[in-house]
Amino acid sequence: MDRKDSHVEHKQTWQGFRFQSSDNRHIAQFAWNGFVFSRLSPYEDWTKFEAEALRLWRIYRDVGEPSENQRLGIRFIDVIDEETLEQVLLGYPNP
Repeated sequence: MDRKDSHVEHKQTWQGFRFQSSDNRHIAQFAWNGFVFSRLSPYEDWTKFEAEALRLWRIYRDVGEPSENQRLGIRFIDVIDEETLEQVLLGYPNP
């Protein structure tokens, strides 16, 4: 192959960013392939959580300009004791 016919393409891409609120209760992760927003306890109502998730999603979409999203996560994160975890995994409600 003649050197003048060869073509080298180098594309730089960003991997991701992780943001936390000052009280460490909200965590947002912006990655090249997805967005994750989490809330630690104590929880607020769903309406406030949803509004913040949408606000951060719009920032991610506008700034990150993702070509596609392979991952989207929005969740409350809680510490679950072993007994409760076993009940959830076994499929019966907590008394």
